[in-house]
Amino acid sequence: MSFLNALLRQQDPFFSLLEASAAESCEGVKELGLLLRSRAGEKTLEPVLDSRAKSRQITEEIDELLCQSSSAPLDSGDIELLSRSLNRISKAVRRFAERYQICARRVSGVSFEEQARLLEACVQTVREMVADLARGPRVGAAKKAHDTLQRLESEADGVFVSAMLGLYERRHDPMKTLMLKDLYELSEAAIDRCRTAGNLLLRITLKHS
Repeated sequence: MSFLNALLRQQDPFFSLLEASAAESCEGVKELGLLLRSRAGEKTLEPVLDSRAKSRQITEEIDELLCQSSSAPLDSGDIELLSRSLNRISKAVRRFAERYQICARRVSGVSFEEQARLLEACVQTVREMVADLARGPRVGAAKKAHDTLQRLESEADGVFVSAMLGLYERRHDPMKTLMLKDLYELSEAAIDRCRTAGNLLLRITLKHS
């Protein structure tokens, strides 16, 4: 692909919106990380909720553009699927943040540092895959990023299993145990959303390479 074609492709409104959606997922996860690292009641949910609202707005803009446009750089079905997949990452992040805010005082002293680190790495990898697709499908780069996502998900699975085992090995009060179980499952679900988006991005890249 020539430099001019690559530049025009990046300036396409569909790719601009998809990249904005991926960037908003990163922003939401960054704010989630700050929430998890703060003391209970020190930070509000507003930054995460603002990011979620922006992500939802971008998804609606993509839907409108699909209805209005007679041409698109990818199959319209692929654009819609990718838009929905990126939006689900933002939704999963918001759900985790909301639940954590409710439980924060009861689960104080329990670290979610590893979950936050892995989720941040996953969304950043997805964002890079979207940017690569916008520049022009590169199978090698897409496969490398996809392998990174697979590795991160495998590491996250290990963290999840270890955390769940800890619930049974330590003596928590029943309510705290249920809260932690819910939070661990929600963090795992958010990473699963990243994996789904990565799988879709690789498939689209292979299809259009």
